[in-house]
Amino acid sequence: MDELGNLAVCRAKLGERNAALASARQVLEAGPASADAHYMAAVVHALLDDAPRSLELLERALELGASVSEATADDDLAVLRDLPRYRALIERFETNHRKEDGNAT
Repeated sequence: MDELGNLAVCRAKLGERNAALASARQVLEAGPASADAHYMAAVVHALLDDAPRSLELLERALELGASVSEATADDDLAVLRDLPRYRALIERFETNHRKEDGNAT
């Protein structure tokens, strides 16, 4: 699944929109409960300037356990950073992560 996800991202970076979207769909079909699959698909949609779909997929990826710190550092998601919905999403998951860390002690 990682190889297919990487292929989808590469295709998006090359401007191969239809091929990138097809590969992203395949990644999601192969891993419908995978944080990595949803994260890769979110990156593809961000690279293709589809912020609404990217944010939906990123939210699901974070729900499934994707790293908030990776999402905030990923340059491929930079197009999302100024969006209020992105900031609220990151804040929500950072807050949840801090609460979980506090409960672990």
